[in-house]
Amino acid sequence: MRAAVILMLLALGALPGRATETAPPGLARIDLAAAEGRALRIALWHPAGPGGEEVTAGGTALFRAEPARRGAPLPAGPLPLVLVSHGGLRSAAGSGSWLAAALAREGFLAAEINAPRPDPAAAVDEIWRRSADISRALDAILAHPDWTGRIDEGRIAVLGVALGGTAALMTGGAALDVEAYLQHCAEDPARDADCAWLAAAGVAPQDADAAALAASRHDPRLAAALAVAPEHGHLLDLPQEAGPAPRILSSWASARDAFPACTPEGPALLGAQAELCGSSPEAREAAQRRMLADVLAALVPAEEG
Repeated sequence: MRAAVILMLLALGALPGRATETAPPGLARIDLAAAEGRALRIALWHPAGPGGEEVTAGGTALFRAEPARRGAPLPAGPLPLVLVSHGGLRSAAGSGSWLAAALAREGFLAAEINAPRPDPAAAVDEIWRRSADISRALDAILAHPDWTGRIDEGRIAVLGVALGGTAALMTGGAALDVEAYLQHCAEDPARDADCAWLAAAGVAPQDADAAALAASRHDPRLAAALAVAPEHGHLLDLPQEAGPAPRILSSWASARDAFPACTPEGPALLGAQAELCGSSPEAREAAQRRMLADVLAALVPAEEG
């Protein structure tokens, strides 16, 4: 029922906290130096008043960039924070920009977390490293002088897509079946594109750090942990105890529905993988509006919905 209400509010432009102007959201950045060999870049998309420098972010030859405004003023009062972890092992940085920008237009501070794309040897540990990235990014945002007092610490959530969705669920308290993960490419090294990519480099999930995989990644500061099309979702045990349990949203969606809209050249550049662009730009945008409505229904407190 609430999802239907949110859809109606989206259509009317009446969601609480939604920007009424058509100006792009604000954009700031925090860069974290390498820790254990892993640097992070955090793109902070936020609701904003007039002003700022018009820029774009997240664009590639394949995917459309999102308009933004650097240096645009923040609204008064603390903002709810959504940490966004988007994409699979080989997704481009900024692939979640469309989602973070959409959340900012709805009144959220959306922090898209990007780490360098791993090589095959490092990729087997990406599943737990992304969870660690989420908590590290949250530490950095809360401690940053530009954001001190700007965050509503009772409304911090994480939202992930694909492997980022797996990481989001783990920071929400989900436990990974470590042995099943270590063996998931063993029977058929070509069972999916990632297994084949690892096998071509002489690497397998069995090479992952089993102790790090088994360690709890739960971050109690999170009021919600949400995922769309999480990879290895069948290997996760979602906690059932009282409290904000991690949730899988948009069960109708595939990970490709959460890719940005393609450029006009995108389908030709992708060739045999042109299905990543969807059947049409209009179909991709419709799927993303529906996905955003599902996310907002989970994020907006009942008294505001």
